[in-house]
Formats: sequence, structure tokens, C-alpha cells
Amino acid sequence: MVTIPLSWRKSLTWSLLAFTVTMAVTYAVTRQAEVSATVGLIERAIKLVAYPLHERLYHPEGLQSGTPEPPHSQPFLVGKNRDREASQ
Repeated sequence: MVTIPLSWRKSLTWSLLAFTVTMAVTYAVTRQAEVSATVGLIERAIKLVAYPLHERLYHPEGLQSGTPEPPHSQPFLVGKNRDREASQ
């Protein structure tokens, strides 16, 4: 069974939501779909680089090898696997 860590799922859904909002606001202002898509993509590309840099500033010790992941980033399990993990 493939598990996707909660932090990855949250990042993906937030990224899609932010991209959609940026495009919608840009379209509302310009009424040009091409411009709104371009602005949305540029915004995502900039934030793709900016977020890890931001994390390094606030949590430099968490990026060292051997540091355990925080509990919220543990894999999300459903169904039988969840019950099995909880009983161990």
C-alpha cells in the first residue's frame, strides 16, 4: 500500500488552492486567461524556491541529516493498516 505523508498532502492541496486563487484574482483584474495563468505559474515557481529558504531560516537544526521528522509528517495510513499500526 502506498502512503503519502500528511505534510506532502497538505503542501499539494495548499499549492493548488493558492495557484487557483492567484489565477482567479489576476483574471478578475485583467480579464485575460493567458495573463492569469502566467502570473499563477510565476508565483508558484517563486514560492517553490522561497519556502525552503524560509524553513531554513526558522528551523536550521531540522534540516540536518539524522534529525527525526516531526510527528505531523508521519505517513497517513487508512483502513486495516491504520488499525494495525495503532495496535503496535
